[in-house]
Amino acid sequence: MNRDNSTTLIWENSAYQSELSDILRNDTIVIAETDTVVGLLGQMTENSRNHIAEIKQRATAIPPIVLAGSMEAVAKLADTSVLNEVEIRFLQSIWPGPVTVILKANKDLPTWARGPEDTVALRIPNHRGLLQLLTKFESLFSSSANRHGCKTPTTLEELDQSIVSEGQAIVANNEQYTASGAPSSIIDLSQVDSAVAKTAADYPFRVVRIGAFPVAHLKARYEKAVQS
Repeated sequence: MNRDNSTTLIWENSAYQSELSDILRNDTIVIAETDTVVGLLGQMTENSRNHIAEIKQRATAIPPIVLAGSMEAVAKLADTSVLNEVEIRFLQSIWPGPVTVILKANKDLPTWARGPEDTVALRIPNHRGLLQLLTKFESLFSSSANRHGCKTPTTLEELDQSIVSEGQAIVANNEQYTASGAPSSIIDLSQVDSAVAKTAADYPFRVVRIGAFPVAHLKARYEKAVQS
């Protein structure tokens, strides 16, 4: 990978956070190592959504995953009022972590940020640098740094050069940090009914993608939430 045309930053260097914030606020895209795979990051605007879709050569009908910095930020994006106490405890048990959850969108969320059936796909990352950045933005768009249908890069060295040229900056983990090397697991929790009492056998979520968080672990976390 040739990085000559992009600024290279290190997550763990806090001095870079201000520079990174300025780059994102210009509605430009950053390529970054994360707690899962190498991704494209953009601020949560319609322009950034469209730019990410152009880079990936994918239709804009399905927005990128949204990274949030806290459960409070999640509540501004998704309608958490439809979730019961068990489901809230379940989310708190898998976040921060490599699990993306599809939830019903908050009524104030713009249409360009909504997925099919008025949903939003959310994740709180388990990554100190990203969480620090999210204190400045609350939420960011994120998608894997590859063309649609092509191999997902797990390291910067695996990046396609045509993708590298699209990023205004590249952000790397330090040598001591080990990412999962797998995309986040995705589950759909958008069809819940808060009036229905859940038991461990009900599992209100549907597995959309098996990734860095095994299904058995998801079920175990839900069962523990039921028992709490």
